[in-house]
Amino acid sequence: MTTPPPLAGRRVPGAPVVLPLRLAEARWRIFPPADDELGPALYDQIDRYLGDLVVNYGRAYRPEVLRDARPVSFAAMAAQIVGDGPSVDLVVLAHAKPDVDPRLSAGCLLTETLPGAPVAFAVSEQGRVAMFTALRVASAYAASEPFARVLVMAFDQRAVPWQVAEREAVPGIDAAVALVFDRVPPGDPGGVLLWQHNGVAPDAVGDRLAADLAELAGRTNPTCPVRVLAGPGVPPDALPPSLDRSDAVSWAGPMATSVWPAAATGAGPLVLVEYDDRFGYLSLCRLDLPDAA
Repeated sequence: MTTPPPLAGRRVPGAPVVLPLRLAEARWRIFPPADDELGPALYDQIDRYLGDLVVNYGRAYRPEVLRDARPVSFAAMAAQIVGDGPSVDLVVLAHAKPDVDPRLSAGCLLTETLPGAPVAFAVSEQGRVAMFTALRVASAYAASEPFARVLVMAFDQRAVPWQVAEREAVPGIDAAVALVFDRVPPGDPGGVLLWQHNGVAPDAVGDRLAADLAELAGRTNPTCPVRVLAGPGVPPDALPPSLDRSDAVSWAGPMATSVWPAAATGAGPLVLVEYDDRFGYLSLCRLDLPDAA
């Protein structure tokens, strides 16, 4: 794709946005270490490739981490969780850390194998809130192009075979989440409601979250219970006292996949919250889960 989607108007920073998307299907999976050994020749090629990349950032490459972890590539996870379907027009991939296996692009694989030959691209450099940003980007394209169905995926990979900063979190598992959305007319009540804030200090997360949840309560049918799930990046003391702690579940997930596996379980409205302290990004997303088949 050579041109960005047109902007539908200036967005007020921090204000909620109704995305013209409705969740139609959700899948997620945790993967065991890869069974197939790459072999000395392929390991040597990947070592040279990754070593050349990380040296430019002043990082030390750690080949033993790659061999010990035996991570599953993004492409392999995508093939297993998505398979031969569904038919979609757009694929947006989200990850907090790059794929350590560069042999096959997950986006190219999905473009070639999914019905409809969808457009595909990826969102990164967003830390734990990568999936929230991917949703907003996907909705912008869906609103400006004749895209009826969108696939948004998040990936985590257990191996980070290079030196990381002290405060830099790394995923501990291979996991993927796949969400299929149908485009809906703008303003449709079934659309996804999204808040995104930047520059939020850790000690300000609680106040900001309380304000957003209060605004959300004013937009929600009081007779319809809403689950609120806080991701592992949200400070433990940031959930406001007014929130029933029985409805505030901390999902012990990794990074980009975060709390998103919850979209594949349960029914009714769901609010997902995540925070990345390295970037100061706080995101909330309200979506209606499809009825189980």
